[in-house]
Amino acid sequence: AHFLTQDRRFALYLLRMTERNASGRRSEIKSELAQIIEQHGFRVFRTGGVYLLQDQLGTLLKQSIRNSLIWSIPIFTLCAYVVSRNVIVSLSIILAASLVPVSILGICGIFRIPLDLVTIPSATLIIALGVDEMFHLAHEHRQNRSENKRWNESATRLSTPILNSATILSLGFSVLFLSNFPPSVRFGLLIVSGVLLSCLSALFVLPTLAGKLLDSR
Repeated sequence: AHFLTQDRRFALYLLRMTERNASGRRSEIKSELAQIIEQHGFRVFRTGGVYLLQDQLGTLLKQSIRNSLIWSIPIFTLCAYVVSRNVIVSLSIILAASLVPVSILGICGIFRIPLDLVTIPSATLIIALGVDEMFHLAHEHRQNRSENKRWNESATRLSTPILNSATILSLGFSVLFLSNFPPSVRFGLLIVSGVLLSCLSALFVLPTLAGKLLDSR
């Protein structure tokens, strides 16, 4: 009675599978299963279960990270221009800051580190932390522009506060390493790695990039 309706028009299929590898998307596998059922003269009316919910969750996570980066980058670009009052410097800030989340997400893809609802906000948070350090560096360089100081000199001047800030943030998020919840541990790992990369990007990538672009004018 639980697997067949009284009019015998609908039947319930329960399928248990073991995922041995990550080849193929869940939506594609669902379509293949539907084709097998239709080949035997049946028609799929509705499909559900945790398997498809995981596929929908993955799609929503991709949309979330894409939309967050699409909206945050223009906003940070505008803020960078307000701070630096220079188009080249503002673009250099965004390029240097974007390297960090791209590198982190690339490493996650190479080593197949899963992204979930807990770890996915780390990309936006990482770029925000990196941009904050670069804003201070751009403001410092703008304040000392009359003294003809180079970008490397401004970076050297702010190296101590930037390193101190990165150390404090890294130690704070390192507490998540003690968690028994794997997504929290991954979130802490991504944030700490992102903070350290943001520090290096602010002190080395941004001064080099902005200096070369401005000197080439």
